[in-house]
Amino acid sequence: PGAILLALRTTPEKPPAQDYQAALAVRDYLALFSQGPVVRLVLADLLIALSTGVANAVALFYYMGQLGFDRAGASLFILIAYGAAFAGTPLFSRLAGRIGKARALQAGAALQAVLQLAMAAQPEQSFWLTATNAAALGLCIPIAWFLPRALMADVADATRARFGVDRTGLLYATLNGSMKLALGLAVGMAFLLLGWLGFDAADAANPANAWPLRALIGIVPAAFSIGVVLCMAGYPETSLREASRKFAFA
Repeated sequence: PGAILLALRTTPEKPPAQDYQAALAVRDYLALFSQGPVVRLVLADLLIALSTGVANAVALFYYMGQLGFDRAGASLFILIAYGAAFAGTPLFSRLAGRIGKARALQAGAALQAVLQLAMAAQPEQSFWLTATNAAALGLCIPIAWFLPRALMADVADATRARFGVDRTGLLYATLNGSMKLALGLAVGMAFLLLGWLGFDAADAANPANAWPLRALIGIVPAAFSIGVVLCMAGYPETSLREASRKFAFA
């Protein structure tokens, strides 16, 4: 609540123009959400959240059952990953400034896929190796937080120029919805797949559980991450940015 009050007090905005409040008909909503960039960003956001969510759902089982760490050590790896995420934000921000936001998202997703597969191949009781892998994965976490939303900002400006109304909030709400949907689906999907693969939660250290856990900590998340790379291939970031600049100077 304190942060909300601070934001409201320090970032005032002018009342929106009257024409920005015009309601859209159903066909206008369909046109809005049938735009290729919107569909691709929502899909990429869904996939990258599924990638992280599935791996997180089985992380404790994997660290404790297959790698042989106690609960404190397993929790520490998760803490290391999310601590590294703070460094990942400026890292990928700078990368986006150099190669573009869409390519930075692709690069981050590709790196995440490689690191997820590496995590699935971790040997037992190799604390520093596992911690390093977890930290590197943590650097990739912010790509799901800000890059799809930064890309959607350009889409919002281009959409405003096309429809003559401001639908920024609606477009950002689709990303919030896809993220929440993915986080819910990830848990259900992870445990459903574990059940299909014969995982026994009462004996996670059993060698028979190695394949289900390594598949869910690495192979399945990596497949989702590669899906993000494919989804963003050829994304028209430049044309959308030019459209947003035209709006800015109109």
